[in-house]
Amino acid sequence: MKTSESLKGLTAALSKMHGAMPNVPKNGKSNYGPFSTLDDGLEIARKHCSENGIAIVQATRMVGDVLFLDTRISCGDEWMESEYPVIKFPARAQEIGSAVSYARRYSLFPMLGIAGDNDDDGTEANKTKIEPASKAISEDQLDELLGLITETGSDPVGFLKYMGVSNIAQIRSTDFSRAKAALLKKKEVANV
Repeated sequence: MKTSESLKGLTAALSKMHGAMPNVPKNGKSNYGPFSTLDDGLEIARKHCSENGIAIVQATRMVGDVLFLDTRISCGDEWMESEYPVIKFPARAQEIGSAVSYARRYSLFPMLGIAGDNDDDGTEANKTKIEPASKAISEDQLDELLGLITETGSDPVGFLKYMGVSNIAQIRSTDFSRAKAALLKKKEVANV
C-alpha cells in the first residue's frame, strides 16, 4: 500500500465515518455464504465518505498484458492507495467484468473497514495447519512479484488463488520465496 506522508486528517475522517457507518447488508449469495455486493458497499461507502470529506477513486490500467486496479481514498492532500492485479489478457468480456467487480470490492472494502464476506469464525482457516503470523512482504518484494507476474504472463487471479490470498500485498514474508520460485519456474519453462 502506498500513502501520502501524513495520514492524520484522513485517519481522523475515517474514524469519524466508522462511528456513523452501519454494517453493509449481505445481499449476495455464493457457495461460501452471503456476502456484501459491490453495489451494497458502494451505496453506504459513498454516502458516509462524502459526509466526511473522503473521496474514492478506482481506475484500471494495463501493465503489459495484465489489467491492474488502482484504488485510492483521499481526504484533502492525504491519501492511501493500493494496486490489485485483476486479470491477464486476452480475456472474455464477462471474465474481465467479473474480475474487475471482485477486485473493486476486495480492494476498497478493507481500506474503508467494511466486512464484505461471511464470517465463518475461522472454520475455513482451521481446516489447515495454522502457522504463526508473519509480516507482509516488503514494497520491494511486492514490486518484484508484480514484475515477475507481468514478465511471465502469469494469470494474476490464478496466482492469488495459488498463494491463498485475495490481494498480492497480503502475501506473508515467509511465503515470498515460494511465490518467487513459482514465478521463476514459469519464466524458466517459457524460455525453454
